Amino acid sequence: MAYSYLDKCYRRDWIVSSSLDPVGIAFEKYLRKLEYRKDTIHVYLAAVAHFAYWCNANQIEISDIDEGLCDRFAKTHVPSCSCPSPRQRQIPSIRAALTHLLTVLREQGFITVQRDASALSIELTEFDCYLSSVCGIAENTKVYCLKHVRLFLQPFALKQMIDLSQVGVEDVDRFVLGYAERWQPASLRVIRTALRLYFRYRQLQGDARAETLTDALPVIANWRGGALPKSLTEEQVRTFLAAFDLSSFSGIRDYAIARCLLDLGLRGNEVAQLRLDSIDWRRGVVTISGTKTKRTKQLPLPRKTGASIATYIERARPVSKSRSLFLRRRGPIERPLTVAGIRNTMRRAFTRCGLGAQFCNTHVFRHTFAMCLQRSGVSLKQIADALGHVNLESTFIYAKTNVESLRTLAQPWPGRRS
Repeated sequence: MAYSYLDKCYRRDWIVSSSLDPVGIAFEKYLRKLEYRKDTIHVYLAAVAHFAYWCNANQIEISDIDEGLCDRFAKTHVPSCSCPSPRQRQIPSIRAALTHLLTVLREQGFITVQRDASALSIELTEFDCYLSSVCGIAENTKVYCLKHVRLFLQPFALKQMIDLSQVGVEDVDRFVLGYAERWQPASLRVIRTALRLYFRYRQLQGDARAETLTDALPVIANWRGGALPKSLTEEQVRTFLAAFDLSSFSGIRDYAIARCLLDLGLRGNEVAQLRLDSIDWRRGVVTISGTKTKRTKQLPLPRKTGASIATYIERARPVSKSRSLFLRRRGPIERPLTVAGIRNTMRRAFTRCGLGAQFCNTHVFRHTFAMCLQRSGVSLKQIADALGHVNLESTFIYAKTNVESLRTLAQPWPGRRS
């Protein structure tokens, strides 16, 4: 097998001597089509070579490869691997490479599309439909909800059905409180909410056991609004915005993203779902459709925000048929920048400007936006509308941030000297 481009990639011979030999060239072409960098392709090919060596040693044919086998290789073999060096052992790179390999194997017809018909898979699919059609849960929330419910049900999933009669109150306690040592209360509440939604779903299916399990869910302490929201000062905002290299394509894009987060108070997923036609340049309005409440809202487009987006579109956005606004600059190209990608770009900017020890997520921009409005005299109802809060109570936390206004409401302490 000849590689026109990866001549220096080590352990090519492991692919040649394995059942993956027929797909080697197609795999390389697939990665090149996505315009991955040369060193990334080297890493992915080396990862597949390691997998090929393992398959060869275990007499695994190409038709036997599936997600389960790839997961077994990454979880079981790689941590205790004794294959000859040099070999690729970085698990994130191996998982990414094998995901691409499965895609190529299916495109080439070596394996068929896997259809998971297990009881757990069917149960989660139906629960997913319930979350969407009945509860109206946002997509990002659904991902975590399904993840936690899957982990909870796995020990109890029979081959043909999900039977909650096997689940005891102590199992519920053990699952939720098992995270208590390393998770914050807010994260524990996410797990509790996921299980509560699932038990409610089972109650609607007529499962009497679900009501008992709902009552057994441990109560997580919730001092809502106990602390002031974390935000950036004006000086920190200036320092942060100066951290972007506006002479580079990625810097121009990331600066435009930062302005959307700061000037519009958007969530990370709302920025990720912006499209070219989300912006009405004549009216100076941006339409936000990927909101948490699944409601479309329109916001005025500030001049600086619009200028940064226009500069990105004219100078830094890759030529693409995609209508998504913010695209990847590195392979796989022409794909929208994900929420995780946006989070990582902002985290790197915090690190560059020396604020990495204080801030690490994108929600701090939303707090900064709201507190800026509050200090400018904007009413809580208007702030709630700008943030997309359905319940005004979600916005009450910002009432505590205007210390000067609160000082006028403070009463003298009883018995103090006048």
